[in-house]
Amino acid sequence: MLKSANVILLFCSIFFVLDANAQKTSFGPHAGIMTVNMNADIDDFNASYGKIADGAMDFGYQSGFFFRQQASVFTIGAELNFQYFHGKYDVTLPQLDTNGLPQLDTNGVVMLIQDLESRYRFMNIQMPVLAGLKLGPVRLSAGPTLTYTLDVRRIIEGYVETTKVTDDFKSIYLGYQAGLGFDIGRFSLDFKYDATSNILAGADVNPNDVLNRGSRTRSSYIISVGFDIIGEKKKGNGANSVTPSTGD
Repeated sequence: MLKSANVILLFCSIFFVLDANAQKTSFGPHAGIMTVNMNADIDDFNASYGKIADGAMDFGYQSGFFFRQQASVFTIGAELNFQYFHGKYDVTLPQLDTNGLPQLDTNGVVMLIQDLESRYRFMNIQMPVLAGLKLGPVRLSAGPTLTYTLDVRRIIEGYVETTKVTDDFKSIYLGYQAGLGFDIGRFSLDFKYDATSNILAGADVNPNDVLNRGSRTRSSYIISVGFDIIGEKKKGNGANSVTPSTGD
């Protein structure tokens, strides 16, 4: 995690280098929608106690602020976003008896319930730091993201009630973003691909708890619209510069 923080700090420090010769500074709000795909690599983790597989696509939204500086064709910027989205896995879990323990059949084998949907609701704060190129109205950018987990709730219909599972996920984790943007006047339109590293906090002490084991990642496609409240800011001589007058 220290390495992750150092990467973010390195990118942020470039702001001060660019500021001295910045041709344009942009800042403003933006908002958008996102697809969500939850990924698991532990399908068939433990056949006797169930398994977990990649889930189907779900959706969410994000809103926040962007900051961007441009020097020549180079850009660097950061965002601070609030994200609210759902994700889901397909799971096979043990059938539980009245005491909440795995139920066995007459041969002593755990009875499994197939194709349960384990649905999650996430609330996160995310900070992408993006460097790139701007050619006319078109921007290309990529960089690391740092995500802070605010709250996670899980429900498995017909199996368990809604449960707070924030501690099952890392409080801070690293990812990356890459995308294409268009600037039209003060408005911007961005299309981004966002992916994370392992977001699971770690293996549960109970080796048979399939839901809390294995590496999990999340990937998203994001479409957002922003508005630059600063507008173009140029330095050096220009149309508004004042030329000292000389006497006759």
